[in-house]
Amino acid sequence: MSAWKGTVEIFDRLHLSQVELVEGALLDEGEQVKNIPESGRIRFTQLDKPKLPALLACVEKWSLSDFPDSVTVDTFPMTPRKAAHELIETIFDEIRKVFNGELQVPNG
Repeated sequence: MSAWKGTVEIFDRLHLSQVELVEGALLDEGEQVKNIPESGRIRFTQLDKPKLPALLACVEKWSLSDFPDSVTVDTFPMTPRKAAHELIETIFDEIRKVFNGELQVPNG
C-alpha cells in the first residue's frame, strides 16, 4: 500500500532534455547492477537519486495526497524510505514505457 494516494501524469512525448535524463538514469542503473558491493546490498538512495531528475522532468502533473505543491529534488518526500523507493520505481517504470514507445498498454 502506497503512502501517497492519487495519480501522476507523464508527458506522452519526451524531448531531448528529458530523454537525456532518462538515459542517464538507465545507465546509472546498469552500473549499479554491475557493481554490486560484496555485501550484496545496494541502498535505495543509490538507486533513486539518479532517477529523480528524470521523474521531475517527465511528470507533467503530480496529484498525490500529502505531496508538496512544488515537487523538486529538495522537496520530493524520501520517507518513509521503502514507500518512497517504490513510488520512484513505479513512476520510472511508466516513464520507461514512454521512452521505449509503449504508449498503449493492452487490456488483456
